[in-house]
Amino acid sequence: MNIIINKIILLFASLIQTSKFLYYSLFRFSNAPYCDASSVYIISLTTYNKRMDTLHLVLESLFRQELKPKHIFLWLSKEDIDRYGTIPEKIIRWKDRGLKIIIKNENIRSYKKLSYISEVLAGELSVKYIITADDDILYPPSWSFQLINKSERHQAVSCFRGHDLFYNGKDFNYNKSIGKNYSGDTPSFNLLPTGCSGICYPRDSISDIVSDKIFMVHAPDADDIWYKAMSIQNGYKSVRVNKENLHFPIILSSLNDSLYSKNVNENENEKKLLDTFSYFGLLPYFQRKG
Repeated sequence: MNIIINKIILLFASLIQTSKFLYYSLFRFSNAPYCDASSVYIISLTTYNKRMDTLHLVLESLFRQELKPKHIFLWLSKEDIDRYGTIPEKIIRWKDRGLKIIIKNENIRSYKKLSYISEVLAGELSVKYIITADDDILYPPSWSFQLINKSERHQAVSCFRGHDLFYNGKDFNYNKSIGKNYSGDTPSFNLLPTGCSGICYPRDSISDIVSDKIFMVHAPDADDIWYKAMSIQNGYKSVRVNKENLHFPIILSSLNDSLYSKNVNENENEKKLLDTFSYFGLLPYFQRKG
């Protein structure tokens, strides 16, 4: 019953927030600065052709953060631009406010948001944190501050939503891990951050693994798993901002093309977890439970 109630609450919150940011987009598009050159973090995200019509609403929420980013990087593939026909003007207009649009000839799908990050970090020496965002979530104004504050306090990768994974010597049983919360808001190697509500990566948690294209073999469409392996290899635990998971309002039209049913209902994440963590020799990091 609680699950149903939570879904209804999320639905209403999503309708309200979508209406609010649509109003901002149409009637309150300010000329005020949305970025801060002295900021210690950047936001990175990607999208594809089916979500280009609504991405400007996500950008509204990201550019209205109380703690301003230095820049927001949007990674696009030429393939998706061609499929849509162009880059919509309602996205282009954010370039004057600090949006950096980078177009790639190859299409590595969701991996675009972090796998090219070394290209920009080389010229951003003052950046200490990289926050990844999803292209269908509307983020509250305190979102980035809370993530960075948590990461800084614990020297860990921080998130608002994640699953505690436990390896039993054979598998992770990912479906049973969904909704499990053993770590609360304490740093843990077992916690797998999920990207929908945002993930904050300290700069030193990122390594060359982030761009190793073998992820297309071991974890296609599962960048959260690949980046988790990367952060463990660099000695970083993960931690929730709050004791309980938090899912922010979603743009409802995006529910039609979610990866959830493919990765979870068909148990694909189970194989990706085993393949990735076995490849890097990281299975011992995951404690047994039960």
